[in-house]
Amino acid sequence: MEEWRRKLHDLLEGKTRLFEEDYRITYRCKYKTNGMWVEGKIDFKNKEIVDRQGNILRRDLGI
Repeated sequence: MEEWRRKLHDLLEGKTRLFEEDYRITYRCKYKTNGMWVEGKIDFKNKEIVDRQGNILRRDLGI
């Protein structure tokens, strides 16, 4: 009986993370760096552009 109450309390306190919170919404883009076009993704939550390998190309997009 107390197990559900503990789980509910952990959820409300933010200790339990749901899969929806970890999902990143990204949009495909092309970014020019060093004179070459690189395919990347824009992450609006963290305000950065990331290439396919996961390297950060630019931060703080001013959005």
